[in-house]
Amino acid sequence: MANYLTTRQISNKLRKLKEEGIPQTIVDELKEELKGKNVTQKQMDLIIKEIVKSYEFAQIDPGSAVGTVAAQSIGEPGTQMSIPGNEKVVVKIGSKTEIIEIGEFIDNLLEKNEGYLIENETETVVYDLPNNSDIYVLGINNKEKIVWQRILQISRHLPNGSLLRIKTKSGRTITATFSHSFVIRKDNEIVPVKGKELQLGDRLPIVLSIPSMTPITELSVSEYLPKEEIWHNPDLAITIPIREEYGGNRYNEHTTSIKQDDSYEIIKIEKIEEEDSFYPRIYQNNKALIPEKIPLTDDFAWFIGAYLAEGSNTGTRISISNINYDYLKKVGKFAEWLNISTATTSKNEEFGSSLSIHLNSMLLAKLMKRMCGKGPETKFVPGWTINTKTEFIGHLLRGFFDGNATISTEKGVIIARSKSKELRDGICLLLSRLGIFAKKSNQGNSYILTIPGKYAEIFHSKIGSDIDYKEKSLLQLIEIEKSKQKTDDSVDIIPGLGTIFEDIKEKLDLSPQVISIASNKQAIGRQACAQYIKMFSEIAVKKGINIDNELMTLNQAYNSDVLWDEIISLEKIDSPTPYVYDFGVSELETFMTAEGIITHNTLQTFHYSGVAEMSVLRGLPRLIEIVDARKNPSTPTMRIHLDKIGEKDEQIAKQVARRIELTTVSNVATSIKHSFAEGCIKIKLEPVLLEDKGIEPETIVKKIQKKRRRIKVEIDPNDEYTIIVTPTKELKFNELPKLAEKVKDIPIKGLKNITRVVVLKNKQGEYYLQSEGSNFSELLRIPGVDPTRCYSSDINQIAETLGIEAARNALIQESLAVMKEQGLDVDKRHVMLVADLMTLVGEVQQIGRHGVSGKKSSVFARAAFEVTVKHLLEAAIHGEHEPLEGITENVIIGQTIALGTGIVDLTMSPNYREFAKEEEN
Repeated sequence: MANYLTTRQISNKLRKLKEEGIPQTIVDELKEELKGKNVTQKQMDLIIKEIVKSYEFAQIDPGSAVGTVAAQSIGEPGTQMSIPGNEKVVVKIGSKTEIIEIGEFIDNLLEKNEGYLIENETETVVYDLPNNSDIYVLGINNKEKIVWQRILQISRHLPNGSLLRIKTKSGRTITATFSHSFVIRKDNEIVPVKGKELQLGDRLPIVLSIPSMTPITELSVSEYLPKEEIWHNPDLAITIPIREEYGGNRYNEHTTSIKQDDSYEIIKIEKIEEEDSFYPRIYQNNKALIPEKIPLTDDFAWFIGAYLAEGSNTGTRISISNINYDYLKKVGKFAEWLNISTATTSKNEEFGSSLSIHLNSMLLAKLMKRMCGKGPETKFVPGWTINTKTEFIGHLLRGFFDGNATISTEKGVIIARSKSKELRDGICLLLSRLGIFAKKSNQGNSYILTIPGKYAEIFHSKIGSDIDYKEKSLLQLIEIEKSKQKTDDSVDIIPGLGTIFEDIKEKLDLSPQVISIASNKQAIGRQACAQYIKMFSEIAVKKGINIDNELMTLNQAYNSDVLWDEIISLEKIDSPTPYVYDFGVSELETFMTAEGIITHNTLQTFHYSGVAEMSVLRGLPRLIEIVDARKNPSTPTMRIHLDKIGEKDEQIAKQVARRIELTTVSNVATSIKHSFAEGCIKIKLEPVLLEDKGIEPETIVKKIQKKRRRIKVEIDPNDEYTIIVTPTKELKFNELPKLAEKVKDIPIKGLKNITRVVVLKNKQGEYYLQSEGSNFSELLRIPGVDPTRCYSSDINQIAETLGIEAARNALIQESLAVMKEQGLDVDKRHVMLVADLMTLVGEVQQIGRHGVSGKKSSVFARAAFEVTVKHLLEAAIHGEHEPLEGITENVIIGQTIALGTGIVDLTMSPNYREFAKEEEN
């Protein structure tokens, strides 16, 4: 009979856990778990050993992103990849841009449209935008250029946990779920990384230069002042004759949009202008004229900037104050253009006299209030200004900075302050249109933007100043920056340079000291990068060495449209909004927030169990896999086309996906626990997952029973979603945990090696599937699949299933796809030649010593590829003959190769003149 430990003995054992450094909370939890349980000495020792082992394994090394890792649970659902609703984004609808909260934008779209998909349990909503949708966001491409890209999908769901708030060195912030993807620069490539994997010191891309896309040239006033609130002069022209001819009692309201009661006020207007313009509904005795469409002139741009910097608004008039008379004179010039009456006042204040100009126009006051805000705390940059011409933006910013900027030659910066965060952030975005970067900071209730001096020359050429002393300070700042031997690049660092400097050093035979800093840190300041490019170019020309590819990589980094901003803070917070949101965009898979931070969109497509990310090997590693003909590629995928019915019906596509994706017991269980006391394993199933994958608990019972002998599997009579697995014979103490591990991996349905299947939709509106993992031969047997159009990236599986000719085509297709993705222009015939060599003997061979190169008939050719000594020794032992017929072997021994002129087997005799004379005689 087994000797069980007493309660006191168990308590003594638990004290040892505390001595091992295990937290008291864990000790107390274990003590509670062991209450009323019979435990032997051996079992107790094993429990303590496993707890200590697990605790030590879970500890985090110094330097790790502790807050990020600790906050994120393992196995977080794929739908948790979004940003909160209060994060602002820049979207372009048609030709007009807006700065809007992502939550408001997506909620409005969902309200206006039908046909979106809802997952009730998690409240996940995914909506595919129509193919003709004209909604765009900004993103970064693989050349590090910012471009406009179309939104394909939108999503909304519950936060399902805490969020990650990131702050960068330049003062930018972004909040997202821990599984949301960002992008970093690594080995000269833009690569995605999950938020939970970010660490302090990592750098995120901040937009430095925003391109325009069909810039607008006029503003429609009716977007801000609807006709219900104002009079439109074409309607006035109709109303007055009707009033005069028929009188008020017989007035027909349906003739015009103007109400009958307003006609009494309209009679007071002496003259109706012929051009399209607006009048206030309460008649004012002035001749102000606001056109229906205001052309986006330089003066209008400047006035908007001046209003944002120095304007106040009473609702009936606008006042702009400044100590500079020329500044106010320019305001008066704009008022004169609209025929608006003005008045000028002066006021003595503590720091000197202040001048103000007042524009008496209710319409203009109402327009500017709605377009730019009213008070100093509520002003903002109109979103449409982002997609205007650069000249318009330059004049707008001139009006703003002339009214609200300090140019400090001592500090080497241009500074502007505002009481409105939205205004400060909007000005930063407009500066990005001109290629100017600004840092952000706060001081009390003041929001500050600081432009480093190195941008002073661009600022002067694209913005400039109309105020003499500011213009002089700006020119002085430019000269100071030019005289500097070294520019402060502490923010503008280019990271992830990989081995590019080492490669150049090897090619140009440079001393290590020349590139030591850049090579060790794999990062360098932008200005320093320009200096290195110049130096390397000069040395390469002098030495006659081609480093064009390396210089192209460095130039791409230097001319990037983004600045790589260092992360200085990672903070776990609760979601500020009930839902979180995400975009799915075309091709580039990135989008920009209004803070200017480029983030990687994780919503690439709708997956029947949430939003999925595919991990696919790309670039050089994938190319190596192909030419090595790897039997087990690291990230095989399959493109699965459906039959005529399935490709048109999403529900059928999802059903086929369920048949293909491998589902194990652990995939549908929330917990799998073994109990030593009861001698069984309890599997707690998740009803939502079962329903999603179309599996019944009884099916799982049958699968487990069939797979494992000497066990009894049954559903818990008290809980239909709990399965109890009981061994039919007594197991040793350590065998029960092992059995639980084996039960977890028992397959319930699907194909072996297929870990994930995603439902996609092509441009023709047809549904198809993409799998993570490959099982090509079994796939073709699945009902609903079109076997004539399916494809696998596993070359060997294609060869086994479809034959060597199909494998050859796959080799060509895969190789060209990798090269195209990397921007390499390779002649297809070269790739076809390699594929022909690899499939020449009827099976797929690698280009290596175990394949094509290792089976060459030439001894020297084999020795030249790899393991030279071994090949030569083997050839000598077997007495092989070297015919010297190939290129490699002839080059090795230094004789002419049998190619071109070398193929002519004709020689000239040194005594040919004597022979020629003899023939003549």
